[in-house]
Amino acid sequence: DVDFQVEGTNYKMKIVDSWKVIEDEEFSFRAENDNNVEEVMVSGIKKSDIDDFTVLKSAMKEQMKSDEEVQIKEETIKEEPYQTAHYTGELYSLTGIAEGAKVDVRFYFLETETEYIILNFVGLPSFFERNGDLVTEMVNSFVAG
Repeated sequence: DVDFQVEGTNYKMKIVDSWKVIEDEEFSFRAENDNNVEEVMVSGIKKSDIDDFTVLKSAMKEQMKSDEEVQIKEETIKEEPYQTAHYTGELYSLTGIAEGAKVDVRFYFLETETEYIILNFVGLPSFFERNGDLVTEMVNSFVAG
Protein backbone atom coordinates (compact mmCIF):
# COMPACT_ATOMS: atom_id res chain seq x y z
CA ASP A 1 0.00 0.00 0.00
CA VAL A 2 1.07 3.56 -0.70
CA ASP A 3 -0.21 6.65 1.07
CA PHE A 4 -0.51 10.05 -0.59
CA GLN A 5 -2.63 13.20 -0.59
CA VAL A 6 -4.96 14.65 -3.19
CA GLU A 7 -5.90 18.25 -2.48
CA GLY A 8 -5.06 17.75 1.22
CA THR A 9 -7.13 14.58 1.64
CA ASN A 10 -5.27 11.37 2.57
CA TYR A 11 -5.70 8.42 0.22
CA LYS A 12 -4.12 5.01 -0.13
CA MET A 13 -4.00 2.29 -2.75
CA LYS A 14 -2.08 -0.84 -3.63
CA ILE A 15 0.48 -0.77 -6.41
CA VAL A 16 2.77 -3.39 -7.91
CA ASP A 17 5.71 -4.08 -5.56
CA SER A 18 8.30 -3.55 -8.31
CA TRP A 19 6.94 -0.11 -9.27
CA LYS A 20 8.71 2.90 -7.87
CA VAL A 21 7.08 6.09 -6.70
CA ILE A 22 8.06 9.15 -8.75
CA GLU A 23 7.92 12.72 -7.48
CA ASP A 24 5.95 14.68 -10.07
CA GLU A 25 4.51 18.16 -9.54
CA GLU A 26 1.84 17.52 -12.17
CA PHE A 27 0.22 14.65 -10.21
CA SER A 28 -0.73 13.99 -6.59
CA PHE A 29 0.77 10.51 -6.96
CA ARG A 30 2.73 8.70 -9.66
CA ALA A 31 4.38 5.27 -9.80
CA GLU A 32 5.92 3.36 -12.67
CA ASN A 33 7.78 0.26 -13.70
CA ASP A 34 11.21 1.31 -15.00
CA ASN A 35 11.56 -1.79 -17.18
CA ASN A 36 8.27 -1.50 -19.04
CA VAL A 37 5.75 1.08 -20.13
CA GLU A 38 3.54 0.71 -17.07
CA GLU A 39 2.47 3.48 -14.76
CA VAL A 40 -0.29 4.95 -12.67
CA MET A 41 -0.92 8.63 -12.08
CA VAL A 42 -3.46 10.11 -9.66
CA SER A 43 -4.80 13.63 -9.71
CA GLY A 44 -7.91 15.33 -8.44
CA ILE A 45 -9.72 18.52 -7.66
CA LYS A 46 -11.86 19.59 -4.72
CA LYS A 47 -15.56 19.35 -5.48
CA SER A 48 -15.95 22.90 -4.19
CA ASP A 49 -13.56 24.15 -6.92
CA ILE A 50 -15.60 22.93 -9.91
CA ASP A 51 -19.29 23.12 -10.74
CA ASP A 52 -19.70 19.72 -12.34
CA PHE A 53 -17.70 16.51 -12.67
CA THR A 54 -18.74 16.37 -16.35
CA VAL A 55 -16.70 19.52 -17.02
CA LEU A 56 -13.54 17.93 -15.61
CA LYS A 57 -14.08 14.65 -17.49
CA SER A 58 -14.65 16.49 -20.78
CA ALA A 59 -11.53 18.60 -20.29
CA MET A 60 -9.39 15.53 -19.57
CA LYS A 61 -10.76 13.67 -22.61
CA GLU A 62 -10.07 16.65 -24.88
CA GLN A 63 -6.59 17.05 -23.41
CA MET A 64 -5.86 13.38 -24.15
CA LYS A 65 -7.11 13.74 -27.73
CA SER A 66 -4.82 16.74 -28.29
CA ASP A 67 -1.75 15.11 -26.70
CA GLU A 68 0.86 15.07 -29.44
CA GLU A 69 2.82 12.25 -27.76
CA VAL A 70 -0.02 9.74 -28.23
CA GLN A 71 -1.84 9.22 -31.53
CA ILE A 72 -5.25 7.91 -30.48
CA LYS A 73 -7.07 5.26 -32.46
CA GLU A 74 -10.55 6.82 -32.30
CA GLU A 75 -12.31 3.50 -32.87
CA THR A 76 -10.82 2.14 -29.62
CA ILE A 77 -12.32 4.80 -27.32
CA LYS A 78 -14.74 3.33 -24.79
CA GLU A 79 -16.73 5.06 -22.06
CA GLU A 80 -18.63 3.07 -19.47
CA PRO A 81 -19.93 3.44 -15.92
CA TYR A 82 -17.53 2.05 -13.34
CA GLN A 83 -17.95 1.04 -9.71
CA THR A 84 -14.97 0.45 -7.43
CA ALA A 85 -15.20 -1.11 -3.99
CA HIS A 86 -15.63 2.42 -2.61
CA TYR A 87 -16.61 4.88 -5.34
CA THR A 88 -18.80 5.34 -8.39
CA GLY A 89 -17.47 6.76 -11.61
CA GLU A 90 -16.62 6.20 -15.22
CA LEU A 91 -13.95 4.28 -17.12
CA TYR A 92 -12.63 6.02 -20.22
CA SER A 93 -10.22 3.79 -22.14
CA LEU A 94 -8.42 3.94 -25.46
CA THR A 95 -5.51 2.58 -27.45
CA GLY A 96 -2.90 4.81 -28.99
CA ILE A 97 0.58 4.87 -30.45
CA ALA A 98 3.36 6.50 -28.41
CA GLU A 99 6.98 6.47 -29.55
CA GLY A 100 6.11 3.76 -32.07
CA ALA A 101 4.58 1.41 -29.49
CA LYS A 102 0.93 0.56 -28.95
CA VAL A 103 -0.26 1.68 -25.50
CA ASP A 104 -3.53 1.30 -23.66
CA VAL A 105 -4.67 4.23 -21.54
CA ARG A 106 -7.34 3.98 -18.87
CA PHE A 107 -8.83 6.90 -16.98
CA TYR A 108 -10.91 5.97 -13.97
CA PHE A 109 -12.94 9.09 -13.12
CA LEU A 110 -14.13 8.66 -9.53
CA GLU A 111 -16.20 10.79 -7.18
CA THR A 112 -15.14 10.67 -3.53
CA GLU A 113 -16.75 12.50 -0.67
CA THR A 114 -14.58 15.60 -1.13
CA GLU A 115 -12.82 15.30 -4.52
CA TYR A 116 -13.21 14.35 -8.14
CA ILE A 117 -10.37 11.91 -8.77
CA ILE A 118 -8.66 10.68 -11.91
CA LEU A 119 -6.73 7.39 -11.71
CA ASN A 120 -4.78 7.10 -14.98
CA PHE A 121 -3.16 3.79 -15.92
CA VAL A 122 -0.90 3.48 -18.96
CA GLY A 123 0.66 0.28 -20.25
CA LEU A 124 1.30 -1.94 -23.20
CA PRO A 125 -1.83 -3.88 -24.22
CA SER A 126 -0.12 -7.07 -23.01
CA PHE A 127 0.19 -5.58 -19.50
CA PHE A 128 -3.58 -5.16 -19.25
CA GLU A 129 -4.20 -8.58 -20.81
CA ARG A 130 -1.91 -10.31 -18.29
CA ASN A 131 -2.81 -8.13 -15.32
CA GLY A 132 -6.47 -7.21 -15.71
CA ASP A 133 -7.32 -8.58 -12.26
CA LEU A 134 -4.34 -6.78 -10.73
CA VAL A 135 -5.38 -3.44 -12.24
CA THR A 136 -8.92 -3.99 -10.93
CA GLU A 137 -7.48 -4.79 -7.49
CA MET A 138 -5.40 -1.59 -7.52
CA VAL A 139 -8.41 0.53 -8.53
CA ASN A 140 -10.60 -1.15 -5.91
CA SER A 141 -7.97 -0.53 -3.23
CA PHE A 142 -8.06 3.24 -3.81
CA VAL A 143 -9.75 4.78 -0.77
CA ALA A 144 -9.66 7.85 1.43
CA GLY A 145 -8.08 7.24 4.80
